[in-house]
Amino acid sequence: MILPLANEQQEPSNYLYDPNLNLYIVVRTIFPHEAESILEGQVKNRALSKATVKRYAQMMSDGAWMLNGESIVFADGQLIDGQHRLKAVIDSKVPLTAIWVEVGNKYAFRTLDQGKKRGNSDVLSIAGYTSTHNLAACIGTMVKIDTDWKLIGNGAGAKTAIPNYEIEEYAKRYPGLENSVKVISKWHKMLKIRRSSLAVLHYLLRRVDGGHEIEGTDSSLHKSDEFLDQVFEGINLHKGSPALALRNAFIRGLSEGRVMEPGYIIKAGIICWNNWLSGKQMKVLRVERESAIPKPKKS
Repeated sequence: MILPLANEQQEPSNYLYDPNLNLYIVVRTIFPHEAESILEGQVKNRALSKATVKRYAQMMSDGAWMLNGESIVFADGQLIDGQHRLKAVIDSKVPLTAIWVEVGNKYAFRTLDQGKKRGNSDVLSIAGYTSTHNLAACIGTMVKIDTDWKLIGNGAGAKTAIPNYEIEEYAKRYPGLENSVKVISKWHKMLKIRRSSLAVLHYLLRRVDGGHEIEGTDSSLHKSDEFLDQVFEGINLHKGSPALALRNAFIRGLSEGRVMEPGYIIKAGIICWNNWLSGKQMKVLRVERESAIPKPKKS
């Protein structure tokens, strides 16, 4: 179906008013003092999320907010959608241009926000990336690691508060990370280690190995791939090999049903990689939960 706007000349209009539907729509610029007045006049609304307001206010201050079709909605004179954006206008002191909607049915709020919220993985998918759920988690984990080399607890990268409007820019900071998400699939089939953590480990090793932007999985091209082949395929292993120590640790964790945290997977991998490169023997693998992630050695 082709919308009329796509092939017909439309007459400009400042607003839409339909008395039969009891509906009024207009595009308005809302200034901070107006936003404050609107919020002060409300008697019912859900609790404000400080984190959401802060994120919106930062976007407005950065000039990243734009007229995007989202509306400020009033029902029977009461604000039912838009309080976080209006509070962000107050905090940022930046006017907001938005679609202003007034409906007559006071129960209209019950049908709001029924759709799925767009996440970082959705934005990456629209931008042309693949395996975007895992990629978004990997980006979040890499940002944490590159900030202070710490990844305590679950450390799930998908929960990192990277705003939607910034995720594509972050993806560009890690060229080759998408390739790591693809490459690790063959190893994940052999040992069901958390995909995003395994992809980050591969990326960190490839990055010091100098091959993080190179497509393909030929182990002869990358020492990092050779190491992980030994770990996951169990080839060319011998007693005391760091690759064997890592393989045994992963197998033990899976057989015991333990949830191996991202920090453990990545730390253990780098510890064994560093010893493997140096030709050191390993009898026992010890990983301190609260320690920083070690820097991987160059091959």
